Amino acid sequence: MILKANSGIAVAQAELGDMYCDNTGGVEQDYRLAMEWYQKVAAQDNNAKAQLKIGYLFHSGFGVPQDDAPPFECHLTSAEQSNAMAHIKWMLKATGRGLVEAECMTEVTYKSEGCADMNFDRIMNWSLKAAEKNVPPALGNIGDMYLFGEGVPKDDVRASEGYRMAAEQGYTSAQFSLGNPYKDGDGVP
Repeated sequence: MILKANSGIAVAQAELGDMYCDNTGGVEQDYRLAMEWYQKVAAQDNNAKAQLKIGYLFHSGFGVPQDDAPPFECHLTSAEQSNAMAHIKWMLKATGRGLVEAECMTEVTYKSEGCADMNFDRIMNWSLKAAEKNVPPALGNIGDMYLFGEGVPKDDVRASEGYRMAAEQGYTSAQFSLGNPYKDGDGVP
């Protein structure tokens, strides 16, 4: 895989990025190397999935410094202002390519950065679409929305189900969030 990626084959570069990001394929997890491969394939092939992964890494602070900067509107005035801007730029670029995952993560980012004009119906809509594709952050976001009653009635059982589905895919945030319902006995058997 490394030989193919080094020879410029975009699919191999994206797969190698995934391997480093997800600790699969016999390579040790290394977010910095994942970011490097995603950036190569995004730059040379305009690959929407790589663009989405770059946005995810910036948002999560994996392999790059996380920047918990103010909402999107504050950053759109300067294209290269910060890591948060790079995250937003790549997310919006991927969204323009029609990826459900990108739109979902863009909505989740709006929510996590405290946008004043949050639309919980829209956030849930995109999260559900991405959840149909088993996108772990979307499943975790659905868990959060049900746990806190954000745009939906509070429902501990549905919250735990969203967390469980994401946690089973190795999504550490959901694994952590699922611990509390088991500790407290809320929404779990």
